[in-house]
Amino acid sequence: MNGYDNAILLNPQGKVSEAAESAIFFIDDEMTMHTPSATSGILESINRSMIINICKNQLNLKCLEREVDRTELYLASEVFLCNTAKLIQPVLSIDRLSIGEGKVGDITSTIWKEYLKVSDNENENNSSLYFEQSLIIKGRS
Repeated sequence: MNGYDNAILLNPQGKVSEAAESAIFFIDDEMTMHTPSATSGILESINRSMIINICKNQLNLKCLEREVDRTELYLASEVFLCNTAKLIQPVLSIDRLSIGEGKVGDITSTIWKEYLKVSDNENENNSSLYFEQSLIIKGRS
């Protein structure tokens, strides 16, 4: 992929949809998290839902699901991807442009830690988030 680790996919309207095998999130300079909405051509996932729940319920972080222009990613403070295999993967550059300070951001690190607690079911407050998501998985199989 011409020296890149992943690809960001755009929908037919030219808006960000997702990465090749992952949901995409970004944090703006006002500490708000954004992710493409379900109507942006994404594949909805349990991991994406867990991250949104963690941010809203555990971290009190504002999370907006909406159409995202690719240029917004260039201006983001932090960008990360999530999927089942790699869990949360920080994005340090897009199109060879550094994201934020070019290192893993504090919010991404915090989300990662909380995500691990939820998925490992370490915390009573988090267990209900994980349990709800497990029921969804069991209901589809």
